[in-house]
Amino acid sequence: MNKKLLALLIITSIAGTGVGYGLGYGMFQTQVSGLESNVSNLQSEISTLAANYNSLNSSYNELFSDHKNLNESNVELLLQYKDLLFHYNLINGPASNFTTNQDLQITLTLHRTTYYYKDPISGNVTITYLNGTPFEGSFYIGIFLVGGGGFSSHTPFNMVNGFKNVSYGPPAFVSGPGTYIVQITAIYTIDGFAVAAPPAPTYAGLPKVQVEAK
Repeated sequence: MNKKLLALLIITSIAGTGVGYGLGYGMFQTQVSGLESNVSNLQSEISTLAANYNSLNSSYNELFSDHKNLNESNVELLLQYKDLLFHYNLINGPASNFTTNQDLQITLTLHRTTYYYKDPISGNVTITYLNGTPFEGSFYIGIFLVGGGGFSSHTPFNMVNGFKNVSYGPPAFVSGPGTYIVQITAIYTIDGFAVAAPPAPTYAGLPKVQVEAK
């Protein structure tokens, strides 16, 4: 092989290597640029997620603080409610009236002294003879608006063993809100004999309780 041909082969080989290196380097740079772009996008997404997290964390802290304040307010309101209920029950507790009529001891008890005017009245009646024997028979209860009008009940309640739970209405307060008298108006034995039946409108000698209908 002559020297010129050998030199040409060497130059051609070197040139080919350079071209190959250049092509490889260009492809590598393209990949690196793509990776750098992906990294930049990921960093941007991370920044966005971090900002969203900080915003959500701030909102959570505000909501937690609001919840804590509401819980404290609820506890305070509950204590106030219990205090009001206690004093309401002291004011609006049961009320009783006791009388002796003929040879009977008669007690009228109402569970409350203040009602919503659309509510029924409720309570109990105890009747015994003076010797302690329980009464058996029937009695009537009248409900009267103070100042006139409003007779609400003319239905007998049957009694056994001297005691009877009473519930009447609605409507119990036929004239709406106001002050009412709840009173036993007559008592009859089991065979229909009138033991106590004083004349209207006072029904003197029989127990009565005053209530408010709101």
